[in-house]
Amino acid sequence: MNEHCHHHIILAQKKLSTDMNDLVESMKKAIMYSDTPMEGAYKQNMLEASYILVIDSKNLMDTVDEIRLRINND
Repeated sequence: MNEHCHHHIILAQKKLSTDMNDLVESMKKAIMYSDTPMEGAYKQNMLEASYILVIDSKNLMDTVDEIRLRINND
């Protein structure tokens, strides 16, 4: 695998890791503010963070698949 392909995978992994941390922080806040009027807003933030994580996971999988196909075709 060339350095360019490896760089794309590393960037996708970093983005995924950052967004996983955002999800964890959102979950902590949702737990901390449960049983308060703000509970709904924090749960919404948690759902949004999880959706972003799903998209990032798909992007990482697509990147790996694309690179694998390029390697197989060479």
